[in-house]
Amino acid sequence: MPADKLMTLEDIDDIILVLHDEYKQLENNDGRRMTNADKVSDATAAKAEELPQAYTGSGVVIGVIDSGIDFNHIAFLKPDGTTHLKTAYVYETGTGINVSDYDESEIPFLTSDITDTSHGTHTSAIAAGSRMSDGWQGVAPDAELILAGIGKNPRDPIICDAMKKIFDYAESVNKPAVISISLGISTCLHDGSTCLAKAARELTESGNKKGRVVVLSSANAADNQMSIVKTLGDPDADGWHIKTVLGVHSKGNEFVKPSYFNTNLFLYADDGKEFTAELRLVNIKTGEVISENIGSYLTDGMSQQSGYKLIKGSRVNIKGEQVFVWESDYNSITSVLTQSDLRLAVFVKGTKGQTIKIIRSDDDADEFGFMVPEVFKDKGYIPGNGDMAFSGEICEDCVISVGAYNSCLKYINYQGRKSTTPRFPRK
Repeated sequence: MPADKLMTLEDIDDIILVLHDEYKQLENNDGRRMTNADKVSDATAAKAEELPQAYTGSGVVIGVIDSGIDFNHIAFLKPDGTTHLKTAYVYETGTGINVSDYDESEIPFLTSDITDTSHGTHTSAIAAGSRMSDGWQGVAPDAELILAGIGKNPRDPIICDAMKKIFDYAESVNKPAVISISLGISTCLHDGSTCLAKAARELTESGNKKGRVVVLSSANAADNQMSIVKTLGDPDADGWHIKTVLGVHSKGNEFVKPSYFNTNLFLYADDGKEFTAELRLVNIKTGEVISENIGSYLTDGMSQQSGYKLIKGSRVNIKGEQVFVWESDYNSITSVLTQSDLRLAVFVKGTKGQTIKIIRSDDDADEFGFMVPEVFKDKGYIPGNGDMAFSGEICEDCVISVGAYNSCLKYINYQGRKSTTPRFPRK
């Protein structure tokens, strides 16, 4: 309404407050400035930093392999509305490798490889988003961008195939290439023996092939205390060397019981030799330990008993040797506790001098991955740490690993309330 008519609203009893419009801005909390991306990409700032030139990605191919890529997102468009992408690969769900290639003329007709996540759009835009008009471009907006949408196929053969396609394309246009992969697995041997680490090594010739770089994410769970690394000494009086409690994924409430969701465990010793590991249940209020029939206290969230358990197995390390492991096996991705004060616990017994590594995956747990409730403080239980809570894919010399940078831990929401303290305090 015209501004000179605003005062007439005073006569209307139902109107409590009148405010004028205020323009809002996108919030990414100064990410480019705080990571110095702005200095690197600006010629004057780069010179002041004694860099030989500004770096915007010009002359370089950037390939991103991920799920949930909106190929026509505004972040990937030029000012005239045409696509910034040179090529797109879309992998179909199913067995084998079924992929479709799309060139610049076909990309405008694409949607997304998968609709239940936008992770790939997020990571791709950070790497090379081309939306320059409002200052929200990616780190390398002038790069020649190739996106590989792998949908619900985050499997080694698919990822390795996409890596080869991107490097082959870069070679065909005689440009260096950087491949960014924000995928990985932490519940594995951390010695470069995973398929993805091996593929990176082969495709880059152990990092020596000119113009080929692989960047892999290190994971998200370092501050959630998702690992334990301990060299065994003498056992406790009860015969165990390691005792620790697994925090639940969701604490639940008065209507919903606490649960574990996609909680994988992986245990091995540096010497590759055998040791004993058991799953038990503990009561975090009374200190009771339940070692028999623990499955009867776990359901799949419906009416069936959960099959969550530890099983013996083996893996082949980077030297080709067999390594004894324990890993979780379950017939349901969800395990719901029948009582709110119960938690799973891991008990380990080995040989003095062995270094045991226990790794858990669950980025979004409601409690610390490995914890010591108050009732167990003086009973030999140990907490977790972040020492091994990273992807095993990055344990290869030719790979560059990247971790998340969190520039804002507290904020005031639209209702004027301050955010709570972060769930896991940062050190």
